[in-house]
Amino acid sequence: MITTGPPHSMHLIGQRLKKSTGVNWIADFRDPWSDWDVLQKLNISKVAHAIHRRMEKKVMQNSDVLLTVSNRLALSLQEKQYAKDVQVVNNGVDEDDFQVAKVSQRPKKFSIVHTGLLNEIRNPVYLWEALQELSKEEDGFKDQLELVLAGMVSGSILDFLQNDEQLKESLVYLDYIPHQQVFDYYESSSVLLLLLNQSENSKWILPGKMYEYMFSGKPILTLGEPESDVRDVLLECNAGEVFSFEDKEKIKSFLKLAFVNYKNGASPSKSDQVNNYTRRNLTKRLASILDTLTPKKTVEN
Repeated sequence: MITTGPPHSMHLIGQRLKKSTGVNWIADFRDPWSDWDVLQKLNISKVAHAIHRRMEKKVMQNSDVLLTVSNRLALSLQEKQYAKDVQVVNNGVDEDDFQVAKVSQRPKKFSIVHTGLLNEIRNPVYLWEALQELSKEEDGFKDQLELVLAGMVSGSILDFLQNDEQLKESLVYLDYIPHQQVFDYYESSSVLLLLLNQSENSKWILPGKMYEYMFSGKPILTLGEPESDVRDVLLECNAGEVFSFEDKEKIKSFLKLAFVNYKNGASPSKSDQVNNYTRRNLTKRLASILDTLTPKKTVEN
């Protein structure tokens, strides 16, 4: 039996079934429990927080395996002394999604593509400055630049880009598009833009679209926490770089190199390591964990 949370109440159901049947039980933590930043935002009382910690402890003690989605989140769970076996099975990508994409031999423009939510807390102010400066400094950059934003974008960010002398002609705002269409934009891009939350939990969050980005083989410019699981995965797969939101000079250097490669017609290559994150191979990983479990007796609280 596998229970997945949040909601972490699913694990409480699993715990009762474990107690009554003795079935092998994996508790899958897609987010932290007592350390979840959502609890902080809800401003729960100390008593309520203590209850969450007590329920979390029982679940971790009574489950046969704890499963989670990233190495740093696994480490934070292991640091709780009552945690047992913690395994990692990441999110991943369905490679079949890319088979229907219209593959472009070469992007028609130097296209920087971002898909998904772009709100004020992810607003890459120094990226906009880097693009403004490169439009003035690099021959042909402004004419070749295409900034594609697909998904919900904050009105203040749109207003800024639509009224900026350097960037307004380059902006392509698509609003919402069906998920299947994003693969065409991946294929026609020169750089894919990934923006992480500017919060402590960004160290362990691995966005689902990151795996799609990687499988496209295009270079990924990520802004967020440099010491993070995202950076570890990108380096493993030679898929891109992670810079802090404020590191304008490194952002500019990354984009200048990508622009040179675009002008020279260089074709990006996809590392074989990316295949570690296909859903087919991740399912094999989960199956191997299930194979290690043997029938056990009922666990008493």
